[in-house]
Amino acid sequence: MNKLFKGLVAGSMALASASVVAHANEAQMTEAAHQTAHIMDAVLPVLLMVAISVIERPFFKKMREARLEKQNHQDK
Repeated sequence: MNKLFKGLVAGSMALASASVVAHANEAQMTEAAHQTAHIMDAVLPVLLMVAISVIERPFFKKMREARLEKQNHQDK
């Protein structure tokens, strides 16, 4: 799981930096490079959402378990 998250973050950062470089040179871009930059812009938010969901899942699972444990303790 940790390797998956690190891979997602590394991929997102690589796409972000490539996108910044591509847009910085936009005046000199060919049409194919321009389309590639737009694809990177579309993929980056998806990768970031997946990375966030990978982080949130264990966090919310622990919160839910703590809430259930507290509720079970109060029921006794």
